[in-house]
Amino acid sequence: MAKRTTFKVLQVGYCCPTIHQDVKIYTSQCGRCQRMGRPTPRDEMPLQPQVTFEPFEKWGMDFIGPIDPPSKKK
Repeated sequence: MAKRTTFKVLQVGYCCPTIHQDVKIYTSQCGRCQRMGRPTPRDEMPLQPQVTFEPFEKWGMDFIGPIDPPSKKK
């Protein structure tokens, strides 16, 4: 977990001489990091490729419930 977190911090552009030690201490004391752990293959869903041959061949829509408060008409 510390290596991934260090990589993400470096990728954003932050750097200091003790970054590896600081991240290791932080992840060892972080309760969320300790509970989360690494994802297992059982937790991951296999990706299903969607093959399309022409643009706009497949469409998708997402529906959401009522929005409260409704938008005001002007």
